[in-house]
Amino acid sequence: MRFDGFEHLTANYLYCPNQFFEVCLPHHSRGTVRLVAYLLRKTLGWLDTEGSPIEQDISVSYRDLINEAGISRGAIRKALDEAVAGGFIICIQQGKANGNNQSSETACYALRWDTDTQYHKNFEKFNGFFAGEGYRTPIPNSFFDLIVKHEALSVVKVVGTVLRHTVGYQNQFGGRRQIAPLSYSYIQKYVNLSDRSTLSAAIQHAIETGYVHCVQKGGIDPSHIKRRPSTYAIRWHEQANGEVNGSKTRLKKSHKKITLTNNKPIYLLLLLLLLKIWIRFSYCNTQDLTRILHWNCQGVGDWMRSNNRLNGYPIETQIAIHSACYDEPLKEIG
Repeated sequence: MRFDGFEHLTANYLYCPNQFFEVCLPHHSRGTVRLVAYLLRKTLGWLDTEGSPIEQDISVSYRDLINEAGISRGAIRKALDEAVAGGFIICIQQGKANGNNQSSETACYALRWDTDTQYHKNFEKFNGFFAGEGYRTPIPNSFFDLIVKHEALSVVKVVGTVLRHTVGYQNQFGGRRQIAPLSYSYIQKYVNLSDRSTLSAAIQHAIETGYVHCVQKGGIDPSHIKRRPSTYAIRWHEQANGEVNGSKTRLKKSHKKITLTNNKPIYLLLLLLLLKIWIRFSYCNTQDLTRILHWNCQGVGDWMRSNNRLNGYPIETQIAIHSACYDEPLKEIG
């Protein structure tokens, strides 16, 4: 399946805590990553007019985690326990199954926030997502809805790294980085991916599927002293290519084209006129046919005049159409 590209940051996105990329993604299982991403999407993806989450306590059923988060049934319990132990989420209410004289209850979880003023990206010191200002990256919703949900963990790590190191950096003018030089060694260390062949396959898959593209390939000079890392960029949807760093480029002047849909009467008249010419110069001597043709032309002309369809056309065109529609009936050709 070919990916069409990420929506631009003027479209649907959420401000994801950077610790998701720096703590959760490198050190936890695929099930835990999908669970935390699911709660981030459900919580931060829907905000009220004040910018606060509409719902923070998220009801989580096994069916939701299977169908919406993409977690297999056998991995759900482990993912929940790992996410709680890792400090990413807290349990608000334990789920209960149907029993004697009691109805079932859906479990309820929420993101865990750390009010400490110090930002932690070491997983050993992590105790919840940083609640202060900053340390967030605008991430397109499709990263959570498509890539995290369906792709292998190694591919999620690669695409997440490129996202974090491109749009995750903002300059003093509000513009965001479009490309990022990322070596194999750096990606391996950043996402804790030790197998180099797995990393290579993940990068290749991300490029072929259309998640990212390689702007410039890396290289090593003959002396093996200088190395140039490959440069990667996120592949944006073609509809967003006209926007760079949040600023819209000037649109080219469009030339209005006359289409068949908007000018059906004109094309119909042309067709009728051609038919009249064909009759005039052919061996057809049928007077009834010419009368019917003339009557049809008059009908089209009356309709156009009564509905002001001639307004906006040059005067010469109006005269020509009027003449074509209201000429005397064609005389029989002998």
